[in-house]
Amino acid sequence: MSSGIVPPSDSGQRPEERRWARVVPGTPVVLSQVEGVSYAAEQYRNLAFQVEQRKEQLGGEPLIVATSSPDSGTGKTLTAMNLALTLAREGEQRVLLVEGDLWKPALREYLELDPRTPGLAQLLAGSCTLDEAVTTVWGTELDVLLAGEMGKTTGLMAQRRLGRAVEEMRSVYEIVVIDTPPIVLASGRALAACADAVLPIVRAGKTRRRGIEEALSVLGPDKVLGFVLNGTRLTSEKGYAYYAGYARALEGARAAAPQSSSSKKWRVLGAIGTAVASLAFAYWLLGSSPEEGVTPPAEPAAAGTPEPMAETPPSIESSLGDRAPASPTAELLAGARNAANTVASYDISYVELEYPGGDPGLDRGTAADLVVRAFRQAGLDLQLEIHEDLVPSPSVYGASEADTNIDHRRVRNLMTWFDRHALELDISSDADWQPGDVVFWSTDAPGWTNHTGIVSDRRAESGNWMVLHHFKASATGSGAEEDVLTRWPIEGHYRWTAAQGG
Repeated sequence: MSSGIVPPSDSGQRPEERRWARVVPGTPVVLSQVEGVSYAAEQYRNLAFQVEQRKEQLGGEPLIVATSSPDSGTGKTLTAMNLALTLAREGEQRVLLVEGDLWKPALREYLELDPRTPGLAQLLAGSCTLDEAVTTVWGTELDVLLAGEMGKTTGLMAQRRLGRAVEEMRSVYEIVVIDTPPIVLASGRALAACADAVLPIVRAGKTRRRGIEEALSVLGPDKVLGFVLNGTRLTSEKGYAYYAGYARALEGARAAAPQSSSSKKWRVLGAIGTAVASLAFAYWLLGSSPEEGVTPPAEPAAAGTPEPMAETPPSIESSLGDRAPASPTAELLAGARNAANTVASYDISYVELEYPGGDPGLDRGTAADLVVRAFRQAGLDLQLEIHEDLVPSPSVYGASEADTNIDHRRVRNLMTWFDRHALELDISSDADWQPGDVVFWSTDAPGWTNHTGIVSDRRAESGNWMVLHHFKASATGSGAEEDVLTRWPIEGHYRWTAAQGG
């Protein structure tokens, strides 16, 4: 790979020799660039200030900062994009934004890009150099490394290969912002491990206390720079008008600026935008009930001398609905129950699947498919997880090569993954069985694991927990919720939590 790349501002390249990307008109990406007096833009500047402070604390050396999240849909990519733009806005330092989610890239929502543009996948595969892969955002000094096109069976997130690529970026750019997949995924943890600082993104009304606890457990509190709270609505902007004339200037700028319908829509999203919170704020969030969503304080702070942004979040109002989100276990059980009620035939046929998120058809499948579907509803894609785990260690799974179409549909592969990434528990019939636990049996020959299911939250007349499963010998071929926990020899008993690496 190339040892480095000279940024556009110093490269001497003519504009026509560089690859460019344009911001999609009307998107909230422009907030940090042109809406200098908006509340959201000020939050991104506060966030950039926190990053700059960490850089100074590390002696001014190049800084790798990752945006992460306990789950999807928190606004992580938008935050990473605006943070990178804000850091690069003066053109005084070299900034690179890396799209680290190879499986679900999202930057194309905000940037007009050629889908064939090489990116991180090609860089990690060795088919292009860093200078060949970066794209410059038009009108800025920000370079972007897209996810790129990924093959089906490439173990691109191997720690050694990824570490070399990140160190190359560090040798060229002063700040690298990596937008990672959710922290529950192995690739999200691998990218976060390469960073000097991590910014977890949480969303009001969506992120649960458990998700924040797991993020802190996986990342370690020393690496967490602060939490970013998205999805809030301001009760008033007066509380943020810390100095005389700020509010009047803000109102004047709004009155003078014409607004299209699309920009108004994005202005609302910006207004419910970003608040930077310190670890103290994170621990305050943890004071809520374990199954509640993140609910920021509803009352505005009193006007007066401002506190540093990292210590006191701005005045915001909860956007949480009347009902709290379901717990992860409830989501897992709902997914298992939906899968059991939907599947109508036991079908082991080999089918070419999309990756990630592929499924042979919800009306058919195997025992393993039911477990995969249940965990997908709970936010964990075992097709992706098993593939990422198998590629660098195929011998552990007894495989010669990876196949995203079938590897996760094999019961023994599922058990291997849970054995490596979940809590292994006692397999006796009187063990501490709980709803959501994953059980593996040998229904044919002792020691030959060939069936799996998920422990239900309902008990049978026998007093045993019932199990949601899809059995090959079922008379109807459909899924079921039955008293089968002790019907066959138990080979495995696991409980999944992201904090344990799942």
